[in-house]
Amino acid sequence: MHPISRYTPFEKLPDIMVPSEVAAYLGLDVDTVRDYIRRGLIRASRQGKYYRVRKEWVLDYLEDSTEFDLQR
Repeated sequence: MHPISRYTPFEKLPDIMVPSEVAAYLGLDVDTVRDYIRRGLIRASRQGKYYRVRKEWVLDYLEDSTEFDLQR
């Protein structure tokens, strides 16, 4: 698997990602992604003490944040 970046096509993302992979894809700091998860902006499940994010949930976040920006 190639490293994930902002330029990785959505179809090539793994089905389940860790916060550092989500951060790389979104171009955010990993602490920001963890904060968004804790605040419920990005949906995630916990596996023990670790977060896992389905790629569909990343798409949900992008769609929700785009809607918010358009309403401004």
